[in-house]
Amino acid sequence: MKIAFPHMGNISVMGKTLFENLGHEVIVPPKNTKRTLELGTTYAPEFACFPLKVTLGNFIEAAEKGADTIFMAGGGGPCRFGLYGHIQKEILNDLGYDIDAVIIDPPVVSISDMLSKIWKVKNGSSIKNTKTALQKAWAKMHVLDYLDKKLSKTRPYEIISSKNKDGCDNIKDQIVKMVDKEEDLNKIYQVKEEIDHRIDNLSLAPRPKNPVQVAIVGEIYMVLESFANFDIEKRLGEMGCEVKRSVYLSEWVSQNIHPLGRQKYKQKKKKIEEKAKPYIKHFVGGHGRESIGEAVIYAGEGYDGIIHVAPFTCMPETTAQSVFPIVSEDFNLPVLSMIFDEQTGEAGTVTRLEAFTDLIKRKRKTA
Repeated sequence: MKIAFPHMGNISVMGKTLFENLGHEVIVPPKNTKRTLELGTTYAPEFACFPLKVTLGNFIEAAEKGADTIFMAGGGGPCRFGLYGHIQKEILNDLGYDIDAVIIDPPVVSISDMLSKIWKVKNGSSIKNTKTALQKAWAKMHVLDYLDKKLSKTRPYEIISSKNKDGCDNIKDQIVKMVDKEEDLNKIYQVKEEIDHRIDNLSLAPRPKNPVQVAIVGEIYMVLESFANFDIEKRLGEMGCEVKRSVYLSEWVSQNIHPLGRQKYKQKKKKIEEKAKPYIKHFVGGHGRESIGEAVIYAGEGYDGIIHVAPFTCMPETTAQSVFPIVSEDFNLPVLSMIFDEQTGEAGTVTRLEAFTDLIKRKRKTA
């Protein structure tokens, strides 16, 4: 099996480790580029949401490199995400690629189907080997999320100069490569010490007692994939804002797949739903309700503003978007909804972020 999976944040590092340790040949698609998007938009249905188009581009580029199987998560609706893998397989087959698809739906859809797909991916590996593969993948996910969290707190204070070559961007690139290559489980976790060391040695301006803080909420792919959202997390940092995402990959996996993590997440999920209840009483698919509940929580924690990101035509996040003006007024909290598709321009995105950060900084001065 020559297996491929789409890019979404740092998921390629985790996926490559998991599948290689299970004995598969892994075809990692090239990094997202303009060509990736052009391929996706050319062959995807026009009405399909943006993540389907970008990830279809990933799969076409992987098929060009010889992939014969695509791996996707599924879903039980009402979000269209659960259909991505099925549609993408049909498109790839129509394009002449002999592609199979492994689409793993959550247990609430069908436990037996989920187990049969996991068994297929397991590829006859022993329990010991499977456990090791999962542990390594988990460790890499955890360490790279740790890196992203540290950088989001560091970037606003980075002093850019010709002497300060080992900046946040270089640290990010080097650590990702380091984690990607490392196969020793203990050494993977030790990379956290290297992250701390490198960041501690950066030239930084003093962190204020009350830093400007912005939270990013919304649809998971748009929150995590920097190509799709024009790297808004990094740009906000460069504009002087500490940034927190509503979701990190390791947390999502823990909360939705890991048995102990799912139990632990129940309390947090209950709190999010309670906070969202005055505005959205029921599950609306995807992360729509979570976007509202988390924004209310961030308001209580003193965040200065919320960036809400979503793909164009995303039903759950469109529902959330319609409610955000009320949340913004109730909590005197600036909210910027940013809707992305293949027509979205980088310059317009940056201009909107600059205007938003100017607004929240002025709001502080007049408070």
